[in-house]
Amino acid sequence: MIYITKGITKEEFDILKPRCQCPCHELIPWKKWYKQHGVPKYINGHKPNMTDSEKKENRKNTTAKYRQTHKEQINKCQRIYLEKNEKKVKSYYQENKKQISEKQCKYYQKHKEHYNNKNKKYRQEHREQIKKMKKEYSITPNGKINKAKSEDFRKRNLGSEMLNDWFEGCNRHHINTKQIICIPKELHELYRHNHKKQETMVKINRVAFQYLIDTIKQI
Repeated sequence: MIYITKGITKEEFDILKPRCQCPCHELIPWKKWYKQHGVPKYINGHKPNMTDSEKKENRKNTTAKYRQTHKEQINKCQRIYLEKNEKKVKSYYQENKKQISEKQCKYYQKHKEHYNNKNKKYRQEHREQIKKMKKEYSITPNGKINKAKSEDFRKRNLGSEMLNDWFEGCNRHHINTKQIICIPKELHELYRHNHKKQETMVKINRVAFQYLIDTIKQI
């Protein structure tokens, strides 16, 4: 990408050139560029007689394409900037915390499906790594506190009405927020489930009811 400056002297150009921090960009005088290459077909990446909306769309596509092909260079520039301006960035985030949060929420809601698919793919590809990280975090002081909080909250909202008797090596499975069926640990761990997501409860509840029916038949 080339930034063509409007007629400046060599002295002015020598002053401006070092200010371009990104290694991807080169600053050259426009007159010199015209002599070497002739009049460009597109000026600043836009075709002649383009409307504002077309320019905006063209700029958006060009930027997206550039970001995809120069990911490493952009990340490197961002890291250098953050290292040099750490205090400035922190103060900006503290002063504009509410606006940044609202903007991020709005962006997430707009691209929710994309992020859900991306996170799902990442979890599938890094299952063992995530499991290891969770295990390591659960040992830390903060991990223990958060785990205790979530367990307390869950227990406060779940009942204790038993539909069968407890036995050695069983897990108590809540088929709903009130009733419990005791089933073997192996069956309870067949399917991951969560009461916040009812679709995850269908399979495990089917297994629990089938086990309860089979045990009643044997009596």
